[in-house]
Amino acid sequence: GQVGGFGTEENLIVDLLAGGGGGGGAGGALTLNELDDVSFLWNIETIKGAASLAEFEPQLGTSPHLAGAVFGRSDFAGSLGLDPDSTDSDAVTSEVLTVSQWCSERDLELVVGGGVSVRSVPVLRQVRDINLARFETRKVIFDAACLDLPDSALEQGLLNALRFELAWLENKARYYDGIVEQDRQRISALRARWEL
Repeated sequence: GQVGGFGTEENLIVDLLAGGGGGGGAGGALTLNELDDVSFLWNIETIKGAASLAEFEPQLGTSPHLAGAVFGRSDFAGSLGLDPDSTDSDAVTSEVLTVSQWCSERDLELVVGGGVSVRSVPVLRQVRDINLARFETRKVIFDAACLDLPDSALEQGLLNALRFELAWLENKARYYDGIVEQDRQRISALRARWEL
C-alpha cells in the first residue's frame, strides 16, 4: 500500500536501509534489527486530514510498522482559521477526541502535540480517557502515564521541557549568530579588498 509519497512501505524501507533517510533527506542506513524497533505515525495537522481518516483504512493491517497518528494541534487550529493560542479550544479538542476514538477503535496509538502547556492538562486527560499514548512539546515527549502524576509534578515536568526548548533555541541562536558575524566580516573584507 501507499506510504506517504514513497509508494509502498517496502520502497520506504528499502530507501531507509539504503541510507536514503526515508525520501531524500540525510540519514543513515537502518539494519533489519533496527527496523524492528521503528514505528511510523502519520501527522494530522489540518481539518482535511482529520476528515480523511477513512482513506487510511486500507493501509491498516498491511504493516506492523504503521502504528498510529500524531495530532498537531497548532497547525490544526490554523487550518480552522484560529490563532495558535487556540490549541486547547473546544473546536480543536472536539476534533482531537474524534481522532482519539477513531485510533482507539483500530488499536492505533495517538500522540498529541502543538501548544502543549500546563493549560493543556485537562484536555490531555480527556483524550487519555479515550486513547493517548504520548504527548509532546516541540522538544520533549511525555508518556501519557505522566498525566497520572500530581498536578504540581506534571507542571514542573512541562516547565522543564519548555526551559529545555528555550535553552536549545538560545544555543542555536548563538551558534548561528556566530556564523553570521563571521560572514559579515568576510563580506567587509571582500568589499574593502576588491572595492566592491
